Amino acid sequence: MKTCYQSGLFMLCTTLMVSGCTPQAEVTSVHQDVQTLSHEMRTLQTETRDVAWQNALNARSTEGAWLIPGANTPVRLTSQLGLLTFTLTRTEPTGNGVTVYIHVHRDGDKGVPAFNGNLVWGKLSGTFEHYQQVNTHSLQFQSPAAPSGPVDIDLAIHLPDTQLSDAGFIRIHGLVPSDASKVTPGTAQ
Repeated sequence: MKTCYQSGLFMLCTTLMVSGCTPQAEVTSVHQDVQTLSHEMRTLQTETRDVAWQNALNARSTEGAWLIPGANTPVRLTSQLGLLTFTLTRTEPTGNGVTVYIHVHRDGDKGVPAFNGNLVWGKLSGTFEHYQQVNTHSLQFQSPAAPSGPVDIDLAIHLPDTQLSDAGFIRIHGLVPSDASKVTPGTAQ
């Protein structure tokens, strides 16, 4: 991280030295490029932190899949439905809460069956090694079955009375088929 700031400082100093020798339009262009690069570096640092949190939480998880909104990476979960991959595609404020959009993929050649599950959300406090869940809430949700064939599904789950900042993590667990006859033997939640 120190190297990133040193690179940015180098670019800024170079811009200042060059500004005495170049037309103002070029200086403005370089300045805008430096601002864009700085913004991209902050975005990358945030995403890297969120991926590290998501990986740490899932490495220790004994139940469910943890999703961090800024991570933009999928999480795999072995459940009664088989091996599922969850990707939190976006979160957005709605009416009196937040809606989370989750893409679900089932490995193999079968579509995702209808299922019920639990979703927990809240904030994280502390470090990767010693963290606490703060202001947690939970709800049960139902998922429709994918249309015939091996098709993924997209869920839109409304988190009532929630601000974007209150959805620092999302944990999906307790997945069971809506039709108990579709349970895959030998798998855990």
